[in-house]
Amino acid sequence: MAEDTFKEDKTETGTAKKREKAREQGSALMSQEVNTVVVLLFSALILSVVGSYMLDHFLLTYKISFRLLSTFRISPDNLIEILTMYIYLFLKTTAPFLVLIMIFGVGASYCQVGWMVAWKSMEPKWDKLKPKFKELNPFKGEKLVKLLISVAKLCVIGPIIYYTIEAEIDNFIPFVDQHIYFFWVFIMKLAFKVVIRISIILIFLAAADYAQQWWKFEENLKMTKDEVKQEKKDQEGDPAIKSWQRTQRFKMFQKFMLSKVPEADVVITNPTTYAVAVKYDDLSMNAPKVIAKGMRKMAEKIKDIAKKHNIPIVENKPLAQALYKEVEVSQEVPASFYKAVAEVLAYVYNLKNKKIHV
Repeated sequence: MAEDTFKEDKTETGTAKKREKAREQGSALMSQEVNTVVVLLFSALILSVVGSYMLDHFLLTYKISFRLLSTFRISPDNLIEILTMYIYLFLKTTAPFLVLIMIFGVGASYCQVGWMVAWKSMEPKWDKLKPKFKELNPFKGEKLVKLLISVAKLCVIGPIIYYTIEAEIDNFIPFVDQHIYFFWVFIMKLAFKVVIRISIILIFLAAADYAQQWWKFEENLKMTKDEVKQEKKDQEGDPAIKSWQRTQRFKMFQKFMLSKVPEADVVITNPTTYAVAVKYDDLSMNAPKVIAKGMRKMAEKIKDIAKKHNIPIVENKPLAQALYKEVEVSQEVPASFYKAVAEVLAYVYNLKNKKIHV
C-alpha cells in the first residue's frame, strides 16, 4: 500500500537533470521492435541489390564442392584446409549482406537514442547474481506485455508466411528439371515478398511498442514534488549558505571600498545619514568618480577614515543623497551632477590651491 502511495506521489515530469542521470545509467527510450522492422525492411532491400553477387558465389561454392568430392579424398590431413576454404567462401559470400545489416541495425538504435556509452551500467553488480524468484513470473507487468507482443507476432506472421508460400506452391514444380540459378532467383523473390508483408504488419506492432516504451520511460522518470524542490535546491544551493556567501561578498566589498577612501578628493555628506567619497583626476578620468559610499554606520566609517587622512568633508544634503541613490561605486558622476560636484571640488581645490578642469 505504501508503495502504491509512493508511486501516486510521483506526478511531476522528469527534469533535464533526471533524464541526464538516467542516460548515464544506460536508461534511454528505445524500442527493439523498431530495430526489427528496420532490419527486416533493409534486409529485403539489400537482398535485391546484392542477391546476384551472393548467388554467383553460392554457385561457385556449389561447383567447388562437387569438384572436391569427385577429385579429392577427404582425410584428417586435408580436413582443416577444406573447412578453412569453405568458411572463407561463406564469409566472402555473406559478408556484404551481414555488414550492411549490422550498419542499418546500429543506425536504427542511433536514431532512437543517439551516441550513448553508459559506463555505469557496465559496472558489475553482485546483487543481480542472487536469484529473484518473483521476477520469473511471465504474467506480470512488462513481461506480460512482451509475451502478448510475441503471441501477436506468431498469430499474425505465421499465417502470412503460410498463405504466401501456399500461393506459390505450384510454381515450385517447374524448377525440378531447371538450373539451380532459376530456383535461387525464385526463392529470393518469394523471400522478398514474405519479408515485405511481415514488415508491414510489424510496423504497427513497432508503433504500439514504441508508444508503450515511451509511456514506461516517462513514468520511470516522474518525480515527486519534494524531489523537484530538492533538485532545484541542490542546483541553486542552500539558501542559508547563499545568504552567508552574499554577506561575505558584501563585507569584502565594504573592506575594498573603505581602502579606497584615502584616495578621495572630498567626502560629501548630508551630514549624518549619507557619505559619498569622490575622486577626480583630469589626466585619467573623463568625469569625477564615486569611489566609496555608505549610509549611517558605514557613512561614519568613511568620515572617520577621511578625518585620519585629512580629506575634506563637505556638507551638501541634496547632492549627498542624490549621489548615494543614483551613482554606484566606481561609476563616473552623470552629466546632470557635473555642476554641483564641480562646485564642491572647486571649493576643495581652492583650499588646497589646486586647479580643476571639469
